Amino acid sequence: MNTKNNTVDLPADDSFGRGRRECPRWYFYNPFTELEDQISGISAIIKTSGWWFDRFLTNTIIKDLSMGGAGFIVPQHTTVPDHIILELEGKYRLECEVLHRRPLNRYLTFYGVRWEHSRRRIVMTIISKYSRQSRFVR
Repeated sequence: MNTKNNTVDLPADDSFGRGRRECPRWYFYNPFTELEDQISGISAIIKTSGWWFDRFLTNTIIKDLSMGGAGFIVPQHTTVPDHIILELEGKYRLECEVLHRRPLNRYLTFYGVRWEHSRRRIVMTIISKYSRQSRFVR
């Protein structure tokens, strides 16, 4: 751990695939506890795009966030399509493409998404608002 700026440097090929990421991540969970056993994170809503309005799909907890995308958990019984909208606080709307899905247990699935359209200002606002609750990893 780099105590000067409170960051953690990971090897280029760690077991979680973090070495392939282009953007640094802010993690909203404890790395020493199984992800499915934690309740920390950022509350959000997943919606699907509709003709006249977006349709509510489910609630989620965002576990990591970067300028390139996010990771979140969803109840396993929910079917999440490949293109979704993450909405935070009822005002931040981010269109996403699902890159991977990974079951955590019988009840939860972890999803990794990337932002479909560059919304730097919105993502920076969210990161700056929640960064004190996170653990930064390059």
